[in-house]
Amino acid sequence: MAMTPHKLANALRSRITGTVYDDPLHLALYSTDASIYQIRPQCVVLPRSFQDMQQTVAFAAENGIPIVARGAGSGLAGESLCRGIVMDTTTFYGQVGELDADLGLVTCQAGVVLERLNAGLASLGWQFGPDPASGTRASIGGIVANNSTGAHSIKYGYTEAHIESLKVILPDGEVATLRGVPVEQIDSLRGSSNRGAQLNVAIHDLLAPQQKAIADRWPKSERNRSGYNLHRAMEGGCVNLHRLISGSEGTLAVVGEATLRLVRRPKVKALMQLHFATIDDSARAAAAAFRMNPAACELMDAALADVARKAYPHYSKALPPPGVAASLLIECDGDTLDEVRDKLAAFPKAINWAVKHNEVLDPADQKMIWSARKAAVPLLFRVPGKKQPVPFIEDIAVPVDRFAEYIHGLQAILEKHGTPVCYFAHAGHGECHTRPYLDLHEPAEVDKMVAIAEQTYEMIWGLGGTISGEHGEGLVRAAFIKRQYGPLYEVMREVKKIFDPAGILNPGKIINDDPDVMRKDLRFHNRARPERLKTQLIFRDDEFVSEIERCNGNGECRSHEPGGTMCPIFRAVGEEDASPRAHANMMRHYITGLLDEEVLASPAFKRAADFCVNCKMCRMECPSAVDVPKLMLEARAQYVARRGLTRTELTLSRAHLSCAVNSAFAPIANVLGRFGPFRLLLEKLTGVDRRRQLPSFDFGSFLKRYRKSAENGHGQQMHAGSGSGAPAATPADAAVPAQGEPLDRVSYFIDLFANYNDHSLARAAIGVLRHNGIDVNLPPQTDAGMPAIDYGDMTLARKAIAYNLEHLTPQVRAGRKIICSEPTAALCLKEEYLCLDDSPAAHQVAGATQELCSYLLDLHRRGHLRTDFHPMPMHFGYHAPCHVKVMEIGRPGAELVRLIPGTSVTIIDRGCCGTAGTYGFQKKNFDTSMKAGEPLFEALREPGIQYGLSECSTCRMQMEQGSGKGCYHPIKVLAMAYGLEI
Repeated sequence: MAMTPHKLANALRSRITGTVYDDPLHLALYSTDASIYQIRPQCVVLPRSFQDMQQTVAFAAENGIPIVARGAGSGLAGESLCRGIVMDTTTFYGQVGELDADLGLVTCQAGVVLERLNAGLASLGWQFGPDPASGTRASIGGIVANNSTGAHSIKYGYTEAHIESLKVILPDGEVATLRGVPVEQIDSLRGSSNRGAQLNVAIHDLLAPQQKAIADRWPKSERNRSGYNLHRAMEGGCVNLHRLISGSEGTLAVVGEATLRLVRRPKVKALMQLHFATIDDSARAAAAAFRMNPAACELMDAALADVARKAYPHYSKALPPPGVAASLLIECDGDTLDEVRDKLAAFPKAINWAVKHNEVLDPADQKMIWSARKAAVPLLFRVPGKKQPVPFIEDIAVPVDRFAEYIHGLQAILEKHGTPVCYFAHAGHGECHTRPYLDLHEPAEVDKMVAIAEQTYEMIWGLGGTISGEHGEGLVRAAFIKRQYGPLYEVMREVKKIFDPAGILNPGKIINDDPDVMRKDLRFHNRARPERLKTQLIFRDDEFVSEIERCNGNGECRSHEPGGTMCPIFRAVGEEDASPRAHANMMRHYITGLLDEEVLASPAFKRAADFCVNCKMCRMECPSAVDVPKLMLEARAQYVARRGLTRTELTLSRAHLSCAVNSAFAPIANVLGRFGPFRLLLEKLTGVDRRRQLPSFDFGSFLKRYRKSAENGHGQQMHAGSGSGAPAATPADAAVPAQGEPLDRVSYFIDLFANYNDHSLARAAIGVLRHNGIDVNLPPQTDAGMPAIDYGDMTLARKAIAYNLEHLTPQVRAGRKIICSEPTAALCLKEEYLCLDDSPAAHQVAGATQELCSYLLDLHRRGHLRTDFHPMPMHFGYHAPCHVKVMEIGRPGAELVRLIPGTSVTIIDRGCCGTAGTYGFQKKNFDTSMKAGEPLFEALREPGIQYGLSECSTCRMQMEQGSGKGCYHPIKVLAMAYGLEI
């Protein structure tokens, strides 16, 4: 009798030190990857060591359970999906081992992320050659299993050419180290009890008689990633089991460690862009370019360029210009710039039918162009409508001199089926990424997918091509391997039997005799259930389902790219359920009924939802623009509706109440906040970590004192803790204007920190505005309500929204702008209110709201900001808060401070600070918060930086705690430079 997932998981827990999951949510999260398929495993293992991996494979063998090792799950063919055990190596098993910097050899555990490896090697002048577009999150184990390549395949080829040796776990749990063995040594291995030796003998005896058949039947295209790597398995006079394992999709052995051969980083690189009037012209040019031996040659058509241009306007100059049908991007490298420029100059001369060309020498521009290229394909998911770009024929490759014929033939097939498509190609190697738009919810569209594949493959086989040049078979192409290879398919079947006679390693991949496998286990077989679509937040039309289903699982949100922001918590935690992809995935499983209703009230669901800190960086950086933060606000609201708030959440969601109480007793509260025993008591009572440095409080509410002072007509300046009044003002509806006609009229939305913790910040904001002739008032208001929204208490949030709209709307209708010194408050008024209130008043307030520094910078750009600053010899390190970034207003605080004579500002672009509002205050999150912020702290600790600078109050608190340096809001620096008393 088969074991239940729970029994299976318990049995595994007794054998390994890693983590084992068997709950419905984790099984759902690992049931998909970046493909169109979905297969639910029985359990998920996160190994901590090679021994954990070995024990897990041995357990699977003993119990006849299928098993697959998985990296980032960024594969497009369904190759990492399994009905048994899924073993994720990326969380705990990702260390770089021995490095020989003289020979250029490095040993990596399977979970090492390629981008991290290359970042560590850069200073030594080395890199791993193949550069898959998924390299920001793809792991070495996955790269070997897929035999990955990338845009520079012309120069570096496939991964298998860069493997020195592999330490693998065989399907019976035994360990073997595989490397090239000279053919003349094979006879000496006969009769050995060593499994590695036995495999070398068996593969030699199988393949030696097949060498002519392999050469005759193998596709003639420069790229081929289909089937087992038979043509390399006995190349160079050796039996190369390590090269045979590469590209085997985990079906022959599990890769534990890989020793890789590195390549020298090019000293100089430059790009040439060639633009063409027709797609056929660009395809002909690719063949000509290949013969000139560039390092890379990429194609992008106008349709894809238009999508990218709309999504990322800052990439405009990196994309094919309007009016051309397609462009080639050609890279050359060398030792000197003159050498590289000479290489580039040859291309427009040889390819003289290009209508335009331009040379790109600046490294920053080159980086932007490559970034645009890597982001391009996922952008296709931004195209509105139920049809999505489906990856099923998207990496066909043909001989490069037949590339134009392939493009022409594919166009005819797709036109016949009435299916739109965009083209993006590794054109120099004859490979084209094409994703026809289909709605796989509909059986007729599934039939169309199969028909297009059938017709396209028949065409490319006639051209000497292959069904896969890069991404492998998985489930989507497995049914076509036999037709591509004919008799060689039976040779591949024998390879599988030699390595895995019991068939437990990733069954159904590469060797699969089911002719209908392509249309089975499709992710979109399951439709959203109407009863699951009732939401707490406002979603327009089919927005809720569309946001969820637009996540194609490519895993860009698992990126480890240095300087990136998405996703700060995943970067710190490293587990799949912390990734934005997982969050969209779990909501899809919920709305389609694949997760039971009670899962929404489970600890696993809450854990996953709580990993989203609403920084919104994934929404901003996701190529497909999936609004995962809004989905997670909905998820938490659903959870709270069922289970309520925890004690910690209750405390933090009502931050306005605790701030008001502490401010009323400010001197006592400030002393207690620094008293160890009290902090320990606070931790036990509220869950606020005792290690968290708490902000001090000013006495009383600034807003109340300001308005009282205004009503009494007092004109004195308020000072922090002085007990005196605010800058002179009249009640909110009749503020005193500057002399003459004011430049503008604004209402200041003060929010919590300036109201209760730092009155000098409020005075600085008002003072700077008035110094520039702005008429300022403070209407009645409460906090913005973001803590309540973040924690899912929508009842409390709606109360705050109603109160603020009641008092802010008349200000807006009177022609005033709403100005916020706290970026989160500005974002809340502009965006979050509209998720809970769709009234005209909410839209009016949203449209009138601006962040303070952005408002002032606009004044400067229009020539209205006073620049009578006193010199201030100060050096700041500026951190842009996530909520400033997501409003897409640049770095206004840094730009303003740079106007001050003698002041210098270093931009620190090291991702999120980690505290994320009140997330980092919680005991359970403190360590993760500090880990997420460490790259920022490290930069701030640089000796040349005197102070931190940021618009966000909790960012500044985190920066001060992590770096030990004082941090300022830009408005306070401006006020000091103006000589204002604050």
